[in-house]
Amino acid sequence: MRAQMSRPVPWSDLTEAIQANPNNALKPGGGAVSASVASLPTDVSIPWLPGWSADSDTLLDIVALSLWIRDPMYRAATEGTKAVMEMEEAASLLHQHEKAYKEHTGHTWIRKHLEEELRARAAGSPAYPDFWSSVKTTKRTASLVDYVCRVRGFRVGLLYSEGITNIPLISTEDLVLVYGGHVLVSSSGFRLSKALWPDVVIKSDLTWFIPACVPSVGATTTAQILERLKGMKPGVYKGNRLFLWRLLQMNLAFQ
Repeated sequence: MRAQMSRPVPWSDLTEAIQANPNNALKPGGGAVSASVASLPTDVSIPWLPGWSADSDTLLDIVALSLWIRDPMYRAATEGTKAVMEMEEAASLLHQHEKAYKEHTGHTWIRKHLEEELRARAAGSPAYPDFWSSVKTTKRTASLVDYVCRVRGFRVGLLYSEGITNIPLISTEDLVLVYGGHVLVSSSGFRLSKALWPDVVIKSDLTWFIPACVPSVGATTTAQILERLKGMKPGVYKGNRLFLWRLLQMNLAFQ
């Protein structure tokens, strides 16, 4: 039986920041719908994700999120007990990194960085401030999220005021949506079907961006990118190499 969710908070706490997005027009298609959000009364779901709201628990980093997703006892625990559980979770994740390196491919993890991050948390260091903001821009932090998601078998959809993305880039898992350290929940739970993710991104009016943990375009040529795009979906593709690279990554994320 599904565990009882924590008390949700109004969507109004989230939508103001989403409305401040200066890049609404740069979304990967779809109609402009977010303009109607500002006129909604408190506690009414926004049009592009009806029935969802933010859980009241603030999860400061990916270690805490991993426990919140997988262990109902963590959600109901005291702050002191949560801290102990986070230390144990970080130690467990640290213990598995050698095996994970062999089992998972296509990642950009740097072993030294993973060890440093997880060893500090296992020793009782708190999550550092602005963790989720750092995931957006810092490869080291995004790679830690990618590692934990793969080892623990979940995928996150990350919402920011100016963009939206998902980690891992490619996964068979449904998504857990996170905004500012809060999991988005609905009456049926906290997982969004993988099949619905592309539509949510398009309707959100937020700009999808390549996760910081994904390898850069590097020496990949335009011809190689076009070959992969046409292999996924035949058609005519136009744009410079970086535009086509972003399009390829988005297609991979949505497949």
